[in-house]
Amino acid sequence: SVSMDGIEIFLKSVFDSNPSNYDKSLKKTSFNHDLYNQFKDKKNLKIGLLLEDPQFPIHPTIKYNLLKQAEILKTQGFEIIDLSDKFQPLYTLWNHAVRSFTLDIFLPTLWGLMKTGEPPVASLNTLHSDSFGLPPFTKTGIHNLVLERKEIRSIWNRLFDDLQLDAIISPGCHSTA
Repeated sequence: SVSMDGIEIFLKSVFDSNPSNYDKSLKKTSFNHDLYNQFKDKKNLKIGLLLEDPQFPIHPTIKYNLLKQAEILKTQGFEIIDLSDKFQPLYTLWNHAVRSFTLDIFLPTLWGLMKTGEPPVASLNTLHSDSFGLPPFTKTGIHNLVLERKEIRSIWNRLFDDLQLDAIISPGCHSTA
């Protein structure tokens, strides 16, 4: 979108479509007009740039475009903050996500994606145990995975709070092209 009104329409339509009906791992959340209005008239957002992990280099075209967009945003008065040295490696996060998704034997998240009729993206080929190991199937292993998720969430929250970020731009997946 090129306007805040367009962003509002997009976000409201996404929230109003109840995505938690399709992906049970999502929390049911409604569009928050008060929160949106806090940012609607803000002229200079603080945006974190989380580019890539050396273990997970991103597609060169994606890297080029993200850096170019960050420069464009800078010239328009937005503050761009490089997060590469302020956050744990993306590999760690992707590893956690894959182990969490594959923990569910029936993969309802993946089935939900397949039911939409969208063709699978190439990055789904990276969801296998050869790359990340098997998910924990013991009570202790699952407990540790939950604790790891809480720690990751806490790190993200601190990152936003400490740096007073309004948004983060990053590739959706290391193999996105």
